[in-house]
Amino acid sequence: MFIAKRPGSVSALICVLFFIFLFLTMNREIDAFDESIILVNAQRVLAGDVIHRDFYSNYGPGSPYLVAAVFWLFGPKLLAARLFGLVLMAVPAGLVTYLLVRRVPFGLALGGSLACAMFIYVAAFHLYPVYPCLVLILASAIIVLREDILARPGLILTCGGLTGIVALFRYDTGFFTLVAFSIYLLAIGPGKTIPARIAAAIRPVLTLAVGAALAFAPFAIYFLATAQIADFWADIVEHSAPYAANRGLPFPGPGAIMADPAVGGVYIPLLVTLAALAELWRSRASGAGQQAGQDFLILFTLLTVILTYKGLVRVSLVHMLLAIVPAITLAAFLAQRWASRRGHWRSAAIVLSAVAVFAVAGSFNRLRADVGAIERTATGGLLFAGSEENPPCVEGSPPFVGLTSADYSRAVAYLDAHVPDGERILVGLDRHDKVFANGLSIYFLADRLPGTKWAQFDPGVTNTAGIQREIIDDLRKYDVQWIVRDASFENVTEPNLSSVSSGVLLLDSYLARNFRKAFASGKVEVWLRNDVPAPAPDGA
Repeated sequence: MFIAKRPGSVSALICVLFFIFLFLTMNREIDAFDESIILVNAQRVLAGDVIHRDFYSNYGPGSPYLVAAVFWLFGPKLLAARLFGLVLMAVPAGLVTYLLVRRVPFGLALGGSLACAMFIYVAAFHLYPVYPCLVLILASAIIVLREDILARPGLILTCGGLTGIVALFRYDTGFFTLVAFSIYLLAIGPGKTIPARIAAAIRPVLTLAVGAALAFAPFAIYFLATAQIADFWADIVEHSAPYAANRGLPFPGPGAIMADPAVGGVYIPLLVTLAALAELWRSRASGAGQQAGQDFLILFTLLTVILTYKGLVRVSLVHMLLAIVPAITLAAFLAQRWASRRGHWRSAAIVLSAVAVFAVAGSFNRLRADVGAIERTATGGLLFAGSEENPPCVEGSPPFVGLTSADYSRAVAYLDAHVPDGERILVGLDRHDKVFANGLSIYFLADRLPGTKWAQFDPGVTNTAGIQREIIDDLRKYDVQWIVRDASFENVTEPNLSSVSSGVLLLDSYLARNFRKAFASGKVEVWLRNDVPAPAPDGA
């Protein structure tokens, strides 16, 4: 009875418990590339740089500008950003509980929420824009599923506003979410014919679009007042066009799933979509289209289908989370509907078994790995703080976050000792004709801004002749004297063009002519411009 009357309290409790779990199992090591993209871009925002104009980004301003606000409030500390990110990772599990608890038995609602939490835990990717998108999409779903939504333009406007905010994190996700909600409003509208439904849905859909536009407008106005539309077009269209060829990944085969069952979760949206479409067809054929919960079935089928698009390019757990979470939510709802009808238990068993096997087995593998290397988790950092066996975090960080490689740590210490505050640097690679990623975390850990717009190294972008010429121009513009050359990513191979040389050696030739090695630690070297005197030896 309490659960039915207080779903918000139950959902909040789920959020809190999941946040604590995520914190205790949090990897202490700062991610050198993906997480650091957000951290470094947030620092650039605080320094007055404008997204797309001053720094390349294939995502929207949401994550870097929000993290910049966190840094403004609490200082540029990794812990502050991590805690903020963990909140965004924990909330979707609570929202799934809220969505399900009034529609299915509590045990099934809790199971759906836990399955979503398991996949979020396994795919933990700190500060990745997918998590705020999930929060906003699920919150929008709660609003739009009200029975009186078509008579509440204010709520439709709010839903559109949340969708517009989604676009600030990922432009394409915001657009496709808007499409999903628009089709939903069309589907639930009054009228027996398609023209009648379209006529009835025009006003709600326009209201939804206005809400999205109003939410997106402040950034658009700010951007157009400080930059040019060509900057946006170049990052989001021109440089993203070859993304599939340079970053694409295939669906995992049986061997990959046996090695890590969690990756099988990428098939859940496809499996649930087939089951949901079959259920929609059965409802239409039997004339049961108005039965209880039909709106939920339609909306979450739309979200699952439309949000699967991202994972079809780079098929990985984190990229498919936008579809996996709605799919699991839908699977719990379908299981309840099937359970009430004889002869459909097999369908429920197949779908729920797939979700359970991939979620539970994957989480067990991840948890076993965390326990086996507990010193690399926040729990290990707290338990073994001060112990000689405990890997040290970077200077100034608490014992439970801020771990980095020994090579990076030594390079950062050297930069701190010899590069004046406020001077920009470049963190590059040992070779720039083949690009997978670069060590962006060095910028953040050394507290030095990048000396180029193109700090984020992406294949098909920074290994092209045009962009390498721009990097060279930026090095002159910012009078960059220090270069970090990192071979850590040299042996990373994927079945795409990131493993293929572009043959472009403009930047390598420029660095070889104008810089010399001043420091080395393992795979990381620090180079100094030829016309700058060598620093005094440490301790001199």
